[in-house]
Amino acid sequence: MPEILDILESKNGIAIMLQLNAAPGEGMGFNQLLKKVGGSAGTLSVRIVQLESVGLVDEAQENKLGGRRLLSLTKKGKKAADHLKKATSA
Repeated sequence: MPEILDILESKNGIAIMLQLNAAPGEGMGFNQLLKKVGGSAGTLSVRIVQLESVGLVDEAQENKLGGRRLLSLTKKGKKAADHLKKATSA
C-alpha cells in the first residue's frame, strides 16, 4: 500500500485534497472534482481510492433519488489539507 506522501505527490494528489477542502457543504461530486483538477477519470478514481485507503477522503451517497457520489475529507484529511494549503500558499 502506498504511503500518504507518495499518494499526495502523485498526479493530482494535492489538487484533490485542496479542492475537497474548499468544497462547500457535504462535499463534491466526482464529475465536479474532475472538472476542477483535470486529468482523466481513471487517474482520479485511482487517486480517490488511494486517499480513502489512508483515511484522508470519505465517499458517501447523496440522499436524493439516484444520488451521486459525494467526496469529502475526513477529519484527518482536513488537517492534512490545511497544512498543504499553508505550504502551497507560502
